[in-house]
Amino acid sequence: MTTRIVYEQKLNGIYQEVVEMGRILIDSLKKVAIMIDTEDLSLMDPIKENEERLNKLELSLEDQFIVFIATEAPVAHDLRKIVSSIKIVSHLERMGDYALHIGKKYVKSNPKFLQLLRPRLIRMIHTLIQMLEGTLEAYTKNDVIKAEQTATLDDEIDTEHKKFLNDVFQQLSLPGNEKEFARALNLGRSIERLGDHITNICEWIVYAEQFRHVELNP
Repeated sequence: MTTRIVYEQKLNGIYQEVVEMGRILIDSLKKVAIMIDTEDLSLMDPIKENEERLNKLELSLEDQFIVFIATEAPVAHDLRKIVSSIKIVSHLERMGDYALHIGKKYVKSNPKFLQLLRPRLIRMIHTLIQMLEGTLEAYTKNDVIKAEQTATLDDEIDTEHKKFLNDVFQQLSLPGNEKEFARALNLGRSIERLGDHITNICEWIVYAEQFRHVELNP
């Protein structure tokens, strides 16, 4: 086996762990959506476990990339993807925090208050899952066009978020809903921020492949 083949296998192995982070996050988002839909609060346990796995993977991957740079002297294109991957890993870990945060806020919320809001929350999360799946495909295939297309889905989340806010404000006039109002705003904002993080990941995919900084879906 040649040195170059060993080099590529080692690097691709690390990239696959980045993809695994994304898959763990997708699993968390699916569980959050199911929990909101069914009120099955027992799903918080695996969501917490996933968040812990993401924290550990972030630290491990950062170390692996640093060691690879130090020992393998990667060429320009590989170095760009490594640097981009370190940024992407950071975004994925932060998204895991948000997924857990959404779950915790939902657990504390009054299901009756969220009854009318629930369908829109679930739609936003399903769009996030679609975005993340497209992003992982773009990352694996170094596909700039796929990354750019995926980032446009953030518009759907922003549109749903605005409608969600309108729905929440309509319930503000009801007595005793002040705390629920604040929690609902926090839920919607956290979901909207997840879309921003995925868009940032798509921007790093473009940078890795084309060596240019872009602002997708401004």
